[in-house]
Amino acid sequence: MRRIFLFILFFVTINRVFAFDFGIDSGVEFEVGAISDAELVGERMRSKWQPLDQLPKAFLDEPDIRQLKGKHIILYTDVKSCAAVDNLPQIFDQMVSELCVYFGLDLGRYDKFFVRGFLIDDMVKFSKYDVLGGMKELRYGYSLRNQIWVRYQSTEYYQRHLFLHEGVHAFMFYAFGKSTPFWYCEGMAEMLATHKIDDGKLRLGCFPSNVSATAGLGRIETIQRLVKNFDAAIDNKIDGKVDLNIGGNKVGVKVGNKIINDVKDMGVIDVGDLGYLFSLGVDGTGERVELYAMCWGFVMFCDNHPRYRAAFRRLAFRLTDSNTDFARRFIMLISCERKIDVEAARLSLEVDWNDFRRNICYGYDFSRAAIDFNCQLGAGANLNNVSIANNVTKNNDNNLSSEVVIRADRGWQCSGLRLEANRRYNFTATGSFQLADKPAIWKSEANGITIKYNQGAPVGKLCAMIISDVEAKKLESKLQVLNSRKSLLPEYKIIGANATWKPQKNGLLFLKINDPANSLKDNNGNISVKIQDEKEKK
Repeated sequence: MRRIFLFILFFVTINRVFAFDFGIDSGVEFEVGAISDAELVGERMRSKWQPLDQLPKAFLDEPDIRQLKGKHIILYTDVKSCAAVDNLPQIFDQMVSELCVYFGLDLGRYDKFFVRGFLIDDMVKFSKYDVLGGMKELRYGYSLRNQIWVRYQSTEYYQRHLFLHEGVHAFMFYAFGKSTPFWYCEGMAEMLATHKIDDGKLRLGCFPSNVSATAGLGRIETIQRLVKNFDAAIDNKIDGKVDLNIGGNKVGVKVGNKIINDVKDMGVIDVGDLGYLFSLGVDGTGERVELYAMCWGFVMFCDNHPRYRAAFRRLAFRLTDSNTDFARRFIMLISCERKIDVEAARLSLEVDWNDFRRNICYGYDFSRAAIDFNCQLGAGANLNNVSIANNVTKNNDNNLSSEVVIRADRGWQCSGLRLEANRRYNFTATGSFQLADKPAIWKSEANGITIKYNQGAPVGKLCAMIISDVEAKKLESKLQVLNSRKSLLPEYKIIGANATWKPQKNGLLFLKINDPANSLKDNNGNISVKIQDEKEKK
């Protein structure tokens, strides 16, 4: 009996050590009132902070400088009185409450959180009083512990966005004691600052529904431009390397997810296993805002995507990790949450992020546009299972003929077929479906409707994509056939009602009806797609 007890004790101890080391906590979430290790670090860090210096009396007596007070902030500004500015302290106080809800923190523990802020129109007026924390220029915003500086913007929404962005930084540093890695902390500040105000109530982390809702932000347009430029650069490169420029620093992107860069201190490219995610979309023209846009996009994607939301929202409590371990921890959390192996989690994240960045638009429908990895035929790879490609159809029989049904109101859907490179396949699609219901019902077949286009093709047109599964990537890596970044990306083909396709890579076949990711809700119906092997030898 004693031996059994000791064995159980040993097993429980090992399990807890393993869980602590690798972030596997059997799905246990932090509850309000519980103090995480990251919060304890935050408490230790802020206990060492020096009290804020007294501001110069001449500055406080400056007739053009106003003081606006809230529970958690005192704001000094030279901007003339208006509702958009005068309400900022109340907005800040609401932000603190909303952040506690988002992170699952006890609001009472952050009752003493307090920030000194500056909203600046005339830099000269503030610089002469030495209240800028050593800054000589300020274009957007800056935070340092419990002080924030924000440059006045003419657009009301963007003004609040910058103000909230720096406020999130101050709160997270106060709560968790850390402001790195760059991609996470800047992405979180960007994502949470993307807000709405409904009947006076602040809502954080809102994906933009239209341009006017987030006037002046422009993150979606920036990502669209970066993706277009990057894909064009990839198409023109044959030497396996693409030189990027981010904030004036050149970044070399090599194949095999290896990245050489000069911005390691910024942490956005040097994020261990997540580095390649950013290499899929950042090319830059010297504007730092582009870097923030990609961080915003990736974090917004992780926080909204049904496959990654739960794992991502636990990351804040892992800020005690090193920057590289933090990125790996995210992959591990996805693996545990989805009950898939680590390689599958990494592949799933790469594929989904690549699809999101290519199709990002206002009002993006995350649930409907999410790639469906559940294979119809039962023979392909399923990213929701531990095994990725152990049972894929090799198509070695020369009589392959399969038929799948594709829904019109969803994004990419797995066919269950694994196609081979340099082999010819015939596609035949039949049936009709609804693309819209207002102002009138739009009926379409697999060739689409030419009065409206998306991604260079008529809406409603059948499209195909091949994603290299884990086994294919391992094989390609061993054979060293990856001679460009493009070979790591999915291969696409516009199919229509009838087409023949000779893919250039091995992988799983996915199909969808071409329609923007914000227009899937009013679609209805499906089509049948028959895929037949032409018996062509390599």
